[in-house]
Amino acid sequence: MKKFLQSNKQYLLLALFIIAAVVVNAQTTAIATGNWNNSATWSAGIPDASDAVTINNGVTVTVNTTAECASISINGGGTATGITISGSNSLSVSGAITVASGTGSGDHRIINVGAGTLSCASLTMNTTGNDNRYNRLLISTGTATISGNITMNDGDADRNNVVFTNSGTLNVGGDFTGGGVTISSGTIRYTSSGSQEIRDMDYNNLYFSGAGTKTLPGNILVQGDVLVEEGAVVTLGADDIDMDDNGDHTITINGTFNINGGWTPCADRNRYQDYGYRVNRGFKYYSHNGPSFI
Repeated sequence: MKKFLQSNKQYLLLALFIIAAVVVNAQTTAIATGNWNNSATWSAGIPDASDAVTINNGVTVTVNTTAECASISINGGGTATGITISGSNSLSVSGAITVASGTGSGDHRIINVGAGTLSCASLTMNTTGNDNRYNRLLISTGTATISGNITMNDGDADRNNVVFTNSGTLNVGGDFTGGGVTISSGTIRYTSSGSQEIRDMDYNNLYFSGAGTKTLPGNILVQGDVLVEEGAVVTLGADDIDMDDNGDHTITINGTFNINGGWTPCADRNRYQDYGYRVNRGFKYYSHNGPSFI
């Protein structure tokens, strides 16, 4: 009986060791350019939600399905490399996306969202060291949701950047630092449930959601629309949001908007949607459709 128990104990330990090894080593590497759902693209099978994914230098993976994984590391090296989401497909990454850099001219690293959907916990781009190569998040009409920080470690806007080519959306849940942003007709939404300072830049559409208080880094220019979603809190402090007066724009407040100043009616109510107000500190003209001025 004793030998039987010892034998079973050994088998149990062996089984636990094998299970632990499988969990620790749940990873696969893209070794050939191809589709996400093609096993020939990968070293250890098509990734699932538990897999840590590595994209080898010189490989471009096309997301042609509903894809998911635990994390993504895009390797550095001497050939262009990246991920392209085709059509309306999606890529969900429960952890971080980390982008290393190319080593020569044209050795770009591109995550192309296109018209699809990307979500991850954070996005980090490494410095490239030269303007002849860049690391880029590219958005057309699709949506990228980063629940944590976007960290572009290269302060040069030509080397690390987020580029909108159409009316897509970028949701940011954490800090948004470094690099540069080409906004085009896109929308940036700040979504944190905690305190969040928005990026110092000019915006097209600027949206706020999440219960955390959003503050400005200084005066900013919005060329499109502003939306304060229900439950969101925006505090201007001593800073202004200036609206580009070329074209028709709307400002909708469904949450709380702390203007730290007074307001008086605009003279030309026909020009501005709903009720027009001129704010002494903050928005020049806007419509009040929501519950709270403070």
